[in-house]
Parts: sequence; C-alpha cells; structure tokens
Amino acid sequence: MTLSNTKKSGSRVDCVALIWAAMLLIPGLGAAQTWTTLTAPSGNPNLLDIDFINENFGAVARISGADVSYTTNGGLTWSNSPDNAVDMYRVDVLDANHIFAVGAGGNGFKTTNGGATWSAMQSIGGHSHHGVAFANANTGYRGNLDGDIYKTINGGSSWTLQINHPFQNIFLFSRMSLVSEQIVYSAAQKRVAKTIDGGSTWTVLLNHPDANKGFTSCDCINANTCWASDDNNKIWKTTDGGTTWTSYSTGGNFVVNDVDFFDANNGWLVGDGGNIRYSSNGGVTWTAQTSGTAQPLHGLSMLSNSLGFASGNGGVVLKFTCPDTDGDGTADCDDGCPNDPNKIAPGICGCGVADADTDGDGTADCNDGCPNDPNKTAPGNCGCGNSDTGPLTVTCPASVPVISTNSNCQGTIQDYTALAIVSGTGCATGTVVQTPPQGTIVNPGTVVIKLTVTDSNSGETANCVFNVTVSGGCGN
Repeated sequence: MTLSNTKKSGSRVDCVALIWAAMLLIPGLGAAQTWTTLTAPSGNPNLLDIDFINENFGAVARISGADVSYTTNGGLTWSNSPDNAVDMYRVDVLDANHIFAVGAGGNGFKTTNGGATWSAMQSIGGHSHHGVAFANANTGYRGNLDGDIYKTINGGSSWTLQINHPFQNIFLFSRMSLVSEQIVYSAAQKRVAKTIDGGSTWTVLLNHPDANKGFTSCDCINANTCWASDDNNKIWKTTDGGTTWTSYSTGGNFVVNDVDFFDANNGWLVGDGGNIRYSSNGGVTWTAQTSGTAQPLHGLSMLSNSLGFASGNGGVVLKFTCPDTDGDGTADCDDGCPNDPNKIAPGICGCGVADADTDGDGTADCNDGCPNDPNKTAPGNCGCGNSDTGPLTVTCPASVPVISTNSNCQGTIQDYTALAIVSGTGCATGTVVQTPPQGTIVNPGTVVIKLTVTDSNSGETANCVFNVTVSGGCGN
C-alpha cells in the first residue's frame, strides 16, 4: 500500500485498494535481491495488503484468524486485532495511533490507540469493500466491488455515498491514490478515473485498450504524476494529471498487483509468481529482484529507496533493505558513493577524493594546480608559491644629470639601465637594454633614451623613453 504525505517526505497521501476478491487470491510477486522474509503473522494467513509508516510500525490485512495484524518492531513479532471472522482486504495505517481496514460484507474496523483497542466502523452491507484511504483521522474514502465510493468525515462512524456505480459494467475497483482530501485517483478494472472535488464527481482519464485486460493498482506522488498497473504486464504513467498516458512493459509475464513509487524515479511493483521489479527511471524500464518466494504478493509499502515491505499469500511478509558497504550510515541505495565512507555524493572531485580546499581559495584541491597557494590555481611561469605579477612594465628615471661636452664639443651617453624600475616579471629575470647604448658619442642638444625590458620566461617586452640634455663649453 502506498504512503501518505506524512509517511514520506513527498506529496502523496495514501493508496487505497478496491479489488475483486478473486483477483486478490491469484499468485503474487517476488522480492528483490535485498528482500528478506520476516516472521509470518499467526496462522500464516493470506495477506492482501500491507502498510507501514516507518521501519517499525505497520499492519497487514489478513484472511482468517484475525482481521488485522500489526507490528511495532518492524515485523519481528505481530499482534492481532480481535477476530470478527471477517476477511479484511485493505488496510491503511495513517499514523502510530490510527489503523483502518475494510473487507468482506462491507465491514470495517479501526483503532485509534495503536492497536490497544479496536472498534467497528459503520458497516455498509452488500458487496465487499476492497479500498480504504484516509487523508487524516476524520476524512477517508472506501469503495466496494460494485463501484460505489463512500466518504466519511467523522473517522468512519458514518459514511456518505459519493458515487453509485460510477462506471457502468465496471465492477472491479483495484486501488485508489489520495493526493489530498479533494484529489483522488482510482484504478478500476477497465478505467482510471479522478475526482478533484472530494468524490462528488469523477472523470474518466484512461480506458484500457484491451477488452480482456484491466487495471490492478494506481499510485500518485503528486496531483500530476501517477502510475497505474494492469494484468497485461504494463505500467501506465501520466505526468500531466491524467490528460495523457504512456505505457511501459514490465519485462515479465505476470499480473502486477501493486505498484509504489517513492519519488519520480524510484518505484517497485509486485505481482504473481513471487515477482518484484524495480525501476530507477520512472517506470520506463524494470529490473527483476529476487523475492525468495513463489507465493502471490498483493501489497507493497515503500518508505524510501532503501526500506520497504511487501505481503502475500501464506503469511509471507518481506522486507526490503539496502546494505551500507562503506559503513557511513547511508544505505547504498541512497549513497552516491557506496564505497567511500566520507561521501554520499560525488561532489566536485568524485567518489574517493575529498572535496577539500586546503588553501581556502574557493577551488577544490582536485581542480587546483597549486592546492597550497591561496593566490594561484595553476603554477604559471613562476610555479606555486611564487607570484606571476604583471603586466610587465618599465619606468624610466624622471630626470638624469646633464651630459657635459668635451673639448671636441661632444658628449658621451652614460649607462641608465640601472635607473630603470621594472615590475611584472615575477620570478623571471628582466633584462634591460638601452638605446642608444652606453658610450655613444652625441652632439650637444637633447637626446632621446629608450629603455626596453624583456621577461626572460615569457619573452614579453616593455619600454619607456626619457630625454637627456647634452651641453657645455667647447674647446678652442
């Protein structure tokens, strides 16, 4: 059975079952490679539905020996409700106090104190009821084999008929999925329908194309995204509130009795012959899992990607768990790095590599060419730990002494390279060249001096110019 909004962190409430008695007894599903068999409730009865709200508290609807069996320790042991000699077909565990069940002859029972005491809900005689779902302690729905749907607003003390035979000649209801008190989906034998007004009116969304096949269950995670299973090895999916549907093969040859999606991608189904299958892509493809039983499985309750329960004939109760290979407290099914105890998602650096930023520069070490240098993420010209300052510049002296002429009325250019101020070379050597060079003989007047610096690593150059005055008396 599917889970309510409060049971999963998603937006779905409860999936209710409205299913034909004969269909409930057909062979069931299997379990996955991580499914194990739990203790059977007393008497090994056929268990036609199961619902858990957490890893410890859950219940099964049973035929014979009691109406409902419930557990507070994850199925290690089971307690029974009083035996009213009424077969129960569907159960809804709302919370740790409230359990509702319906079954043969229109009978229903509930507990409001976690199973300590049980009381009868209003009996609706006639056809057996194969669906029950409560949105809260007061508001709930139930349906029978004749297609009648009832609603209560007082916790089941009284029920009001919402729809009488909503689908002519369609007598089999399988399961319903409550999105809210007002929005409910229902999978009937031949049709999937929806109400958006609390059950007052229903709209047919999907008619099964095969006259000899029908729908067996439905499940919604929100008002738009739902799945329906059929007895023709198919899963039907809508993402637009039922306007359009796409069918996908389960890859098997068995009747699917229940389908339960934990989120938009991860879902399971159970069916005849001990079959359990899992989908990680929203139902497009399915992978078989090992159940360890050939008994028919009828009910499914998935709490997360790593925890779930299934029930079937012969008292079979199965539990799905996922190993924690790296021992980090996150099951492999939910762990994006199942072999890395320090990560549950690849993150920036991938599994097995820490997303550390040793130098605190905002770049993870796995992507940092200088993981210990907060000023660099690549070695550059000067390597890690050395600044690659730039751009390359050279500053000429603001003034230099006047060059005095000699007796020949000529001056000699001095060496000004030492006066150049060079920056931007970092660890490189900046070689300064002067034009005209030292020792050049010049005549009186103004001489333009150019200083050019070259970065020995990059080859980058920069230059500056300044004027030198040549003057003085000339010899006779």
